[in-house]
Amino acid sequence: MLKYRDRKEELQKYIYQNQEYFSSMDVETYQAVREFLHMEKELKEMAELGKEEKVNMCQAMEEWYQDALAEGREVGREEGRNAFLKELIGRKLKKGLSVEEIAEILEADLETVRTLIEERN
Repeated sequence: MLKYRDRKEELQKYIYQNQEYFSSMDVETYQAVREFLHMEKELKEMAELGKEEKVNMCQAMEEWYQDALAEGREVGREEGRNAFLKELIGRKLKKGLSVEEIAEILEADLETVRTLIEERN
């Protein structure tokens, strides 16, 4: 697993190829894997489970993957909104409108408009 630590897709493939082992992992091993792979943020903490309980690493990886996809989609949406706002702001600036007028017309926060103008330049 350490060999795939920095290659998430290959790590996920390895885990699914060894699904029998990873689908019923003890909590201590799971916690150790989280640490070794430096995935403390990505994989959920299972400290509340008893030592004798089992963790499905395959399911944990799937949840991590779905969370990462959702986060990526949200980042993409935000970038899209900002790109669209920058375009609208550019059009309004060409018309000679002030930052305050642009913010009012676009119903956007004044600081957001200022930040996006700075990013355009």
